[in-house]
Formats: sequence, C-alpha cells, structure tokens
Amino acid sequence: MLLTTLINIVKQRVNGIDENAIIDILDTISNEDLFTKEIISSYLANGDDLQTFLDVLCEHNIIETMFNYECEDEGDDVEIAKSLQDNCMYCKRSIEESPHIVREIYKIKNDELSYLIEKHIDEGMERYVGREYITNLKELKKRIRDVVPFLGSGTSIPLGLPNWVGLIRELQDGLYDDDLRQFNNYLDAGDIFNALDLLVECSITYSETEIKTFIKDYIHEHIKTELDEKYHNINDILKLNSDFYITTNYDNALSFYKGKFSTSPFILDDLKDLQDLFEEKNNRIIHLHGNVERKESLVVTKKDYEKVYESEKNKNIVNGIMTRKHFLFIGFSFTDKYFTDLYTLLQNNIGGQHFIILSDLHRHQVKSLRDIGLKPISIKVNESEYVKEHDVTSEKTQKIVHSLKHVINYLIR
Repeated sequence: MLLTTLINIVKQRVNGIDENAIIDILDTISNEDLFTKEIISSYLANGDDLQTFLDVLCEHNIIETMFNYECEDEGDDVEIAKSLQDNCMYCKRSIEESPHIVREIYKIKNDELSYLIEKHIDEGMERYVGREYITNLKELKKRIRDVVPFLGSGTSIPLGLPNWVGLIRELQDGLYDDDLRQFNNYLDAGDIFNALDLLVECSITYSETEIKTFIKDYIHEHIKTELDEKYHNINDILKLNSDFYITTNYDNALSFYKGKFSTSPFILDDLKDLQDLFEEKNNRIIHLHGNVERKESLVVTKKDYEKVYESEKNKNIVNGIMTRKHFLFIGFSFTDKYFTDLYTLLQNNIGGQHFIILSDLHRHQVKSLRDIGLKPISIKVNESEYVKEHDVTSEKTQKIVHSLKHVINYLIR
C-alpha cells in the first residue's frame, strides 16, 4: 500500500489528526520490534482515536496484534502469544483464562515501513527545499550532532526587530543633505562600518556611546519575548540541542525562549577555557558581538570589530570551534557585505566545511558559496504553501519561518 493512501485513510477515520502527526507516529513505531499503545499515547491522548489508528494499521497489514503474558502459577518470565486462545507454555491453559496477566502489544509486519517513511519525508521536503539542495540537507542531517548554529539578525526579525542594516538606519536623525545621502548609500550597499563611521563623525545627535545606548533601548522596546512559537524559529533552533550556540545578535531572544537559561549575557571575553565549552554541553549561548544587557560589550564600530577579531585569544577561540565543529549559518543574507566580510575573515584563518540556510537561492550563486567552504540549503519562499493568518511580521518573513520549521524538524527527526 502507498503511504499516501494510508495517510489519507487515517485522516478520514481519526479525528483531527494531521499528516505530520501520522508520519511521526509511524516513524516512532517503525524503530521498534514490539511496541505498546503507550508509545504513541502522547500523539493520541483520546483512547478511541488511538485504538482506531491501530485498527487501521492492522486492517492494512502494517502491524499485527500480539500478547505479552505472565503465568502467575507456573512461571515469572514474560512470554509472547499470537492469540488469546493460545495455551500458556507453563500451565497449558488458554492465556485468556486466569491466572494470566495479559497485555496487548503490536509488531510491525511491513518490513519496508522505515524505507517508505524516509522516502515520503524526503519527497515532502521538496515542498520546502529546492530539489538540488536535498543532498546538502541530508549531509547536514548526518552531521547534525557536530553542528553549531551560528545565528544572524534574520532570526530576530519575526520578533519585531529589524536586520542589522535596518537597525543602523534608525540612527539617521542628525544627518543632513550629503551626509544623509552617503549614509544611506553605504547602508544600501551593506557597508555597515563606513555608515557607522560617517555617523560618528558627522551626526550632531549620536556619539559612539549614544549609538550603543540607542541600540540597547531600541531592542528592549521592540523585541517580542512571548510570541507564539508558530510565528518564529527560536524554539525550533533550540530543538537542535546543540552543545552551544553562537550569535552576532545583541538581543537575548535565545535566552528568553530557552526559559531555564539565565538571561545573563555570555560574550567572548567571558570564555576562558575552550575545553570547558566543549565539555559542559549546557546549550551555552555566546554573543560574538556583545550583548544588549552589557552596553559596553556591543561591537558596533569598525574599531570595536577590529578589537574583537585582532585579539589572539578570540582568534584562538573561534579557530578552535571551527576546526572541531561545522557552523550552520541561519538568519544571514548572502548579499549582506557585513556577513561576507565576517565569514571571509573566519574562513581565511581556519577553513573547514560549513552550511548556510538561505531563501530562494539562485543556482548561479552556489559556486561562490562553495568556493568559500559553504554548502547552501535553499528554502522555498516564493513557492511556499504558507497560509497567512494575520500580520505578525511581513508575509515573506512568515513564509521563511514556515519553511525553516520544516527543515529543522527534518534535521532533528
């Protein structure tokens, strides 16, 4: 039987179940030699729905019902029978008669179930990832335990914050005429540092310290810390359960949504021993460019940037991570000069193979990415099946969120 046919039958007979839940259940039981109802009860809390689901699988020869039994009179071991009418191997009476403790169990009959599920999932991913990038996605999945998510400003846009260029553009007050035009020209080209240098030199409103104060206040005012998880990917990224996370973002989105993690910022200067970082496995969140709770730590100007990346200690830390882990860049733009400068600096020092998730990437751009050691995974946005519910952020942003959720669910399956 085709898996799609089975899924449609289950959806018709089991109230309110969707395709993802059906696949999750089938994926769970396909890895078990024998299983009980309890293993899928978290998916189907209603007992009638659960039994209907199992009945459908039995009717279509996906599973068969068997029985565990113990004979209280003759033996303590648990045995297996195919029918309640089978005789106990100890007392020779039918196992449905006293003194037997009997429990219903199930066995997979279709040996191809795992293969069919994997094939169905791979085909389903083509709705969200370009077909030519599925191989890269599978390679990332194989290496996922050795991956460190490296997050850019795109991950915080659904939470009400602008990207890096958009945040700096908010500072244009106090610039006029040629200064304002040149400031915006720099930002349009993604040249953040020249824009900031111009701002510091020419603005009558903002000094370097005041720029950092503005950024801190802006983030505190605009970030949404209790947004439903269907509208952002922070919870999805945390499900990757990486030993640690790296972000160039100033905000504490990861900390807020992680809950149990202290919102106390952790920056490069706090990292004293790289070995401790690898061994603690505490989902540590490292703010590479500073944290909003410590204004003085914010890497804003070119001088700040050079101070961070010219430090031998910091170079050794980043080098040590890149030589032992694969970065997964999320929330960056390939056309963002700030990102390409950052990545080129890292890559020139260390090398290695890393991954980046981008949206609607054209194949012509792939060679440039591969030349610098990046394996791209392009998620579909223009072709997304996302159905807009209401304006939380732009429709494009929510399409990215929607597709990225499916990618991460695939990676952690």
